[in-house]
Amino acid sequence: MSSDPSPQEREAFSDWLLARWKEKEMLLEGYAQNGRFPADEGHHSEGGPVVGTTKGAGFIEAEVKLTHWFEILQIFSVLGAVAAVGVTFGIPEQWWNTFGSSAYINISGA
Repeated sequence: MSSDPSPQEREAFSDWLLARWKEKEMLLEGYAQNGRFPADEGHHSEGGPVVGTTKGAGFIEAEVKLTHWFEILQIFSVLGAVAAVGVTFGIPEQWWNTFGSSAYINISGA
């Protein structure tokens, strides 16, 4: 049994791929003009279209507001925890010894 696609399958795939390419270009052009992507068409997880009022809303927009000022610090808490663990086990020093000496390029020619 051959695993090569038939000419009809190749043509169908080519048509499908071209349609996706055109769809992508249309979305990017719309983003360039409007500064946002359109909302979805309202599809079920099984792929069928949604019937009724639950279809896409035109554009996807969301307002993001902080509840408390310290939420800004929470963003960096994970990075700080990783850095603390790294310092505890001497990882930055190991990296510096491995990569630090080769990180400088001698541009003076000496």
